[in-house]
Amino acid sequence: MPADTRDARVPVDRGWAWMVLIGSLLVSTITVGTEKSYGIFFIEFLRTFKGTVFMTVMINTIMTTVYCFTAASLLLIGFKRLSVRASVFLGITLGAIGYGISSFATGLEYLIASQSILIGLGHALHNPPIFMLLGEYFDKKKGLANAVYISGNSLGGIIMPPLYRYIFDQYGLHGGLILTAGITLNSLVGAAFLRPTKFYTKYGQKKTCGNGVAEKENPINQDNSQEKDSNDCFEGTGDSNTLYPLISTQRGKQHVCKRG
Repeated sequence: MPADTRDARVPVDRGWAWMVLIGSLLVSTITVGTEKSYGIFFIEFLRTFKGTVFMTVMINTIMTTVYCFTAASLLLIGFKRLSVRASVFLGITLGAIGYGISSFATGLEYLIASQSILIGLGHALHNPPIFMLLGEYFDKKKGLANAVYISGNSLGGIIMPPLYRYIFDQYGLHGGLILTAGITLNSLVGAAFLRPTKFYTKYGQKKTCGNGVAEKENPINQDNSQEKDSNDCFEGTGDSNTLYPLISTQRGKQHVCKRG
């Protein structure tokens, strides 16, 4: 989105945008790092349940399939009703529940339901929304922000596998899966930083009059609202983008006018 069409109230490339990036990095490091540790889980599943390699591989295959279909559906429909932060919170929680329930597994078929479906849904709910939010908070530094966020995948791939190897050696598969659920919940700290951009635009939004002039709404000083509404106005460019809080008309074309 061009810089002159962004809402000036959103801290683009500055301020809280960097806190959003830090939170995204933490979420990526923990959740994707856990996913990259699946080789360790794979060995423990084979050792504990004495199943076939084919059935064990199907756990990750079905998880990836669920992720792809769910992510596509959410990008088209789901995010019209669900905020980014709420989606990430829900996704992390589902993933933690999936690992926790898996600790009670008695066979590989059980893991297909607990891990493949729940964790697949969880990844679909928290991974794509973060890319969307970074695109709203960053413009000129969007490439840097995406690079930092994706670098969390590699960082997690370095840190998390040795950690899970130690956990499974010490506590076994069932105890290790419970601890994995707890580790996954730690990424909720990073998700708390993912403040939606509507936080900055929900107050003082513009509403369009019948004559095409966008009136200024001041919810804080409601006592003087009638007087200001009758005298002050903001003239827009007539573009339909003035109806949306995240997209404003070019600031250079707006000026304050007085009704005669």
